[in-house]
Amino acid sequence: TFVPVSSANNTQTTAGTYRQIKTTGGGNCGNTDGSCNIQVNFAGPVDAFVIGFLAGPDQAAPSIQQVAFNNFAYCVPKRELSLNKVDVTPTFTAGNTGTYTLTITNQGGVATNAPLLIQDVLQLSGVSFVNPQPASGGYTCAVSTTTYAADTVNCSNPTALAANSQGTLNLIVSIADSVTATNFDNKAKVAGGGDPNKATVASTGAISGCSASNEGQVGGGTYFSGTSTFAGCAFENTLLARQANLSVTKNNGIATTAAGSTTNYTVTFTNGGPSAASGATIRDVASAGLSNCSVISCTPAGSPAPAVCPAIPNDLLNLSGTTIPTFPRNSSLSFVVRCGVTATGL
Repeated sequence: TFVPVSSANNTQTTAGTYRQIKTTGGGNCGNTDGSCNIQVNFAGPVDAFVIGFLAGPDQAAPSIQQVAFNNFAYCVPKRELSLNKVDVTPTFTAGNTGTYTLTITNQGGVATNAPLLIQDVLQLSGVSFVNPQPASGGYTCAVSTTTYAADTVNCSNPTALAANSQGTLNLIVSIADSVTATNFDNKAKVAGGGDPNKATVASTGAISGCSASNEGQVGGGTYFSGTSTFAGCAFENTLLARQANLSVTKNNGIATTAAGSTTNYTVTFTNGGPSAASGATIRDVASAGLSNCSVISCTPAGSPAPAVCPAIPNDLLNLSGTTIPTFPRNSSLSFVVRCGVTATGL
């Protein structure tokens, strides 16, 4: 539909010095005064159009008829993708899993193409994506460790995202019980979908243009042209906590023993997790009535990994105790301690 911007331009003033454009509502628009602007409205988005000319009225001097366009331009609604990510819980705990929620927004005026691509890179060794990553929000994801020491996940969604709408994707990570860091930065990027400001996500895990670590940064390029520094990028600083559950049991398996004899105690130290407790100090100092105690064995146990016995287990019997070098979740150390019995009535 041709719509004259100014109704004043519908009036012919000087015959023979200009040509006329017929409008839907009738009347003409003079184009010699430099102020006649014609606006064309489309019922839906278009990527291109062709202008044609129909036969006009007979003119006295047809050889001088001409047409010209100045400052001709049209606007195509664009796809404009942005990404935001948050931790589902305030902190992730070593030895457990954690979940990120990524919100993908199409801020543009037209639906995206397919597919939409998401890439997330974990930048701390010991933190990895659960593999295989479960499908979420229409996305299927593949985990790769071919480039980064930490994991990279690439996700694809074959469904278009409508204009001014959002989609979500949940990504699950596993934190090793041995991780000691208190926080780490995580970055992700949305790409594809026909957004001209977004580079293609690389299968190698190289996220270009996402080098900042601003928590809560929401990407998105300028709507009609140009790019934003963080176009399509999302950052999250994740807090990590440690939580170990330590316990000890001691038993010599008998109700009484005679003075002057010896007895063997089994002392078991257990870490119920979920985090490792490597470096924990343990001790078992003999009470009155026991003498000449010594550690005669140390047996590690645990799954998925056992604890590691200290190099000098007899330090266990000193006031300073001894340090367990490696004490994963769900692991234990059982010491057999032999003592002489010197008193009665204990």
